Amino acid sequence: MVTYPYLDKNGKFDLKETLEVIGRLQPKDLILIHPVAHNPTGIDPTPSEWREIAGAIKKAGVIAFLDLAFQGLASGSLEKDRFVMELFTEFDITMLIAQTYSKIMGVFGKKSFRIACKSYCYISLQDKGLECSVLFALRVKALKK
Repeated sequence: MVTYPYLDKNGKFDLKETLEVIGRLQPKDLILIHPVAHNPTGIDPTPSEWREIAGAIKKAGVIAFLDLAFQGLASGSLEKDRFVMELFTEFDITMLIAQTYSKIMGVFGKKSFRIACKSYCYISLQDKGLECSVLFALRVKALKK
């Protein structure tokens, strides 16, 4: 696991450090991203910064794992808050999207969510291990309830 400072010394999003970390990742590494309403800072990259991030992720060949817990709460618009997913689709980035509904639907403690895969996870995955691992983890969690 690699960690990096999300904010610079002035409390602003640190694009330079983010791009440097992405550049050091290996193909098919997973990068966790909060596409909207970053937790815990609430500070998101600008659209132009997201474009640079998308370009770096595409170049590095890493998989974006998008933790989408606050769609619609950051801007007040579900459509506006889907920008990063649309941008990453435009860049043809392989991504997993974990979308939770408990916050945006006001059903706290009900564990309502979905996981969506784009690209090789379901379509052209050479090593079925990722798909199987995700599905197994979901089944185990459901059985424990």
